[in-house]
Amino acid sequence: MQNTEQTTVFFDNRVEERRTIQIDAEYDCIVIGCGTAGIAAALAASRYGCRTLIIEKSILPGGLATIGFVNKYLPLCNGNGRKVCGGICEELLYESIRYGYNTLPEEWRGGALKRLSARRYMTVFSPYDFVMAIDELLERENVDVLYDTLFSAPAVSDGECRAVVVESKRGRHAYGAKTVVDCTGDSDVLYRCKADCEETGNWLSYWAYLSSVEDMKKGARKSSVMYGVPLWEKGATADGQNTDAESPDYVLLSPEGVTRFVQDGRRLLRAEMRKRKAEGLTIAALPAIAQMRKTRRVKGAFELTEEHLNKRFEDSIGCAPDWRASGKVYEMPFGTLYCGGIKNVLTAGRSISATGDTWEVTRAIPACAVTGQAAGTAAAMMADEGCPAQKLDVSRLQERLKKDGAILHMDDAV
Repeated sequence: MQNTEQTTVFFDNRVEERRTIQIDAEYDCIVIGCGTAGIAAALAASRYGCRTLIIEKSILPGGLATIGFVNKYLPLCNGNGRKVCGGICEELLYESIRYGYNTLPEEWRGGALKRLSARRYMTVFSPYDFVMAIDELLERENVDVLYDTLFSAPAVSDGECRAVVVESKRGRHAYGAKTVVDCTGDSDVLYRCKADCEETGNWLSYWAYLSSVEDMKKGARKSSVMYGVPLWEKGATADGQNTDAESPDYVLLSPEGVTRFVQDGRRLLRAEMRKRKAEGLTIAALPAIAQMRKTRRVKGAFELTEEHLNKRFEDSIGCAPDWRASGKVYEMPFGTLYCGGIKNVLTAGRSISATGDTWEVTRAIPACAVTGQAAGTAAAMMADEGCPAQKLDVSRLQERLKKDGAILHMDDAV
């Protein structure tokens, strides 16, 4: 449908705009962002009968896991031989290696540790092969997807997001929603709903796929593309280690900040290309998304902190294991997925209500998928019952999650 009214007037140093925008379609659940959190949320909502739409600004699903080349599906276990993540999180791990290479330990295949091992339940995967599996999965589960479509604004009334406004090739238009799940990774939806948020900076990191004749020979010897086209990683670690004058702290909540971040990353790569020119080094693939770790997260009904390490919560919706150390797990209460003043918008992924080092743990792929499944399942209940997040029966949500394979508590680990 076309916009029925559009007026844009220039006054000195400002532009004044007023529009009437038609709603193209109505959905039970709209998910903003098609990373692993968004995929899990959409799958969960659709499987409970919701008419579900994903809106994605790029043209490929998977977010940082695919077009950002974060190709490590971090552990689903606690490091002591027990699985603490299941359900859609585990399903997506196997989708990530359906068509490509993997490094999944043999003793973990199938989801249960078959023999004592120090190796963790994790794998490296091929990003673009994961894209193919995601496409197939979303089609099979009847999830509508809009690519090359940018979320612009929420239409909020009485604490509810009644519709989302988007920008696409045909201009500005909107979709009605009973529930919305913010999987932007940056709390873009909740921030524009006036939710209270925390912002943080990033150290420069840049990953790309490079290859040389020697790499290709190694790949041939090992019969694996993984060795023939290796991932090159440059820049600081999450805590700023290995940084230098070319790796300052970045705030990535403005177009200027994001542009400087990606341009500086490519400068690092150009330096590498000059240094290794004699090797015949060539670029196989560049990231199509800024490889940012954390930007902005919501301050939710409950805030998860480092003090909650290995603590049990009766309203937990799943676990986030720390990939850096054995035996460290965070249970994530339902209150980390919503904030007090907004009735029908949930969040999942790296923008949940977790702060400090806990934010670092909960931004990983497994936690994104775990919170995505919980948010999508909750959204389905909210849409069906006309119930706000604040009044949702969490025990019934937990029953559904457990039935669908989720592991809610550390003590439930298998």
